Amino acid sequence: MTDWRSRRQVQYPVDNLGQNVPSNRILQVQEPYALYHINKKLTLEPKITVNARIVVVGASDVGLSFLETLSFSPHLHFNNLTLISPQGLPWHSAPDDILDNMLPQGYYSRTTHEHMSTMTWVNVVKGKMTAIDRENKVVTVMPGVQVAYDLLVLCCGKQFQMPLPQHGMTPNHVYVLNNEKDCKIAIQAAKSKNEGSIIVYGASIAAYTSIHALLSLGIESHHVKLVQPPSTYISCFNDPSVDQKVKKALQELDVIVYENCKLVEWNDGHLVEGGDLQSVTFLQGENSVCLECSIFICFDHMGVDYEAFKAINDCCLVFDGHLVVDADFCTSDCAIRAAGSLTKFSRRYHADQWSLGHFNSREVGQKLAFSVLRDYDPIAEQKKTQADDKSPPVLPLFECSKVVTATLPGGLSYLHVMPPALDTPFDVAKQHHHYGRDFVTDVLDAGYFRIQVDAFSRVRQLTCLTKQHLDINNLVTLYNLNEKYLNSLVSRFDEGLISNFYSYFQEPWAVAIFHDRFSEFGMDLNQLVSSRSIPSVPSLKERVCGMLKNDLELPHSERTLLQSDYENSQMKKLAHQRLLSYLHYNRYHLPMYARPNMV
Repeated sequence: MTDWRSRRQVQYPVDNLGQNVPSNRILQVQEPYALYHINKKLTLEPKITVNARIVVVGASDVGLSFLETLSFSPHLHFNNLTLISPQGLPWHSAPDDILDNMLPQGYYSRTTHEHMSTMTWVNVVKGKMTAIDRENKVVTVMPGVQVAYDLLVLCCGKQFQMPLPQHGMTPNHVYVLNNEKDCKIAIQAAKSKNEGSIIVYGASIAAYTSIHALLSLGIESHHVKLVQPPSTYISCFNDPSVDQKVKKALQELDVIVYENCKLVEWNDGHLVEGGDLQSVTFLQGENSVCLECSIFICFDHMGVDYEAFKAINDCCLVFDGHLVVDADFCTSDCAIRAAGSLTKFSRRYHADQWSLGHFNSREVGQKLAFSVLRDYDPIAEQKKTQADDKSPPVLPLFECSKVVTATLPGGLSYLHVMPPALDTPFDVAKQHHHYGRDFVTDVLDAGYFRIQVDAFSRVRQLTCLTKQHLDINNLVTLYNLNEKYLNSLVSRFDEGLISNFYSYFQEPWAVAIFHDRFSEFGMDLNQLVSSRSIPSVPSLKERVCGMLKNDLELPHSERTLLQSDYENSQMKKLAHQRLLSYLHYNRYHLPMYARPNMV
C-alpha cells in the first residue's frame, strides 16, 4: 500500500463565480481522511527497506515535518520510526473550536493530521526525555522507559516557562499553556471557578488567543485581565495598525489591560507550599500593583525545557545558548541531529544571530530529513560523493514564508505571512532600501489588509485582520509572487481601482493563482525564458542578468528593447501555449476560464 499526500485545495468564491463554479464533487466538504492506494504496477515496484531505529524527540512542527518527509519517501520504506513526546501526537481528542483556537495554529492542524494518519507509520512513546546515553545509544524517558536508537533527532523546541518569582514555589491554579493537554486543564479550571478573576500574563500572540478562548467559554469580560510584562522593542504583531485595532477590541470587550508590569510575588508574600492562588503582586514602574485572582495563565518567556536541557548537558553535547549544529544539522555526536528553535548553527558559520526558529518550521523539518536521507538513499549518496569535499561549508538555504494564524479577542481572524528574517521593528524595516511599498486597505465591514511589495515587485508580507472568514489556503500562496501575476496590483491600486483587497482576491481571475499547480506553471515559464533557442545566443534571462550586473535599475531603453524582442520571438507564443495547457489540464478545478473551442 502506498500512502498519498493530500493536496492543498482552492477555497472558491462561490458567490462571485455564478454558473462557472466547479462540480459539486469538488466543492463538497468531506470528512478528512488518509488515502492509501495499491495497484498491479505498485506491487512490482521494489522499495528499499530501512531498518534503522530513528527516534524523534518532540512533536513540534519540525519533528512532524521530518517524520512526514521520511514516511512519504517514494522508494524507501522506514519501518522503525519512533516519536517521543509528553502528550504523544497532537489533536487526538474530539474536535473543539475553543480548544483548537486557544493557541496560535501551526502548519500541522487537526485536519492535516487526519490526512496524514501519522499513527499508522510512527511508534509513539508518551513521556519526557530525561537522559541520553551516547555510548549505548539509548534515550531514557520518564518514567524509566528506555528507547534504543541508531539515529536520534532532537526537535524539542522552546516552551513557555513556569514563573518562579518567590523562592521557587508556585501556588495552585498557575498554568503555562504549551500544548493541547495544558489548554484542557486550564479550560476545566476556568469552568469550575465561577468567581474570581483570571489573569493572563504575557505580550505574545498566545496571550490574546487565550483571552478569546476564555471569553468564548462564557466568562464575563470584567473577570479577565491582561497583564503585560515590561515591553520589548518589538510587539508580537509588529504592525502599529494591528496593535491599535487589537487594543481597541479589548476596550470594547471591557477587558482591563495593565502594561509594563513585572511579576514580583504570589499572595502578598504569604505563600504556603501547596496553597491556592489568591493574589498576584506586580511592579509597574516604581509602583506596586496587587491584583486578586483565582487563576493565573502565563505566557511570559520561552525557554528550553529543564529536563531536555539536563539530558543534553549531561551527555556533553555542545550547548551555547542553543544546541549547536552544523550545516547538516549534526550535533557534536554524528548519531544525534537536531533542528528547530532549540538549535543554532556553529559559530564557524558566522551566523550567531540566526536560530533555526527564524525559519519556516515545516521547511526546516524537510531540510533535516533530506540531510538524513543522504545516509540511507543510495541515489542521494551517489550525488553526495560527487561533491567537492574541499569546498567550504555552506548553510542550507531557507526560502519558504513563515505563517502565523490566530483568532484574537472580538472574533478577529489574524493572518501574517512574512519572509524568514531576524526580528526587526516595523519602522526600522521600512527604512531598508529594498523594502518597497506597503499597500493597505482598511474597510469597516471587511477589515485591515496590508501587502508589502518590495523593490523587485515581489509580495513579501501579508497582514490580515478581519471578523470575516479568511481564505488562508488562498492568501498564503501570494507570497513571493510578482505583483504582475496579481492583475498588475500596483498600477491598479495607484489608479484607485482597488478599495478592498479581500473582495479583490475573491474575483474570478485570481482562482488560477490559488491552485496548487500554479507554482509548477511558474517554474515552467522560468525554464522557458532560461532556455536558449540558438546555442550561441544568450537566453532572455541571461540577457536580463547581464544588464542588471552593474546596476539593479534597468534603463527604459533596454526595457523597451527586451519587450520588443520578446514580442517578435516565438517565446510569447510558447508562453501562451503553456498557459492554455495549464488551464486545460486543470479544467475540472478551473472551469471559470475560457479556452479555445469552448464555443
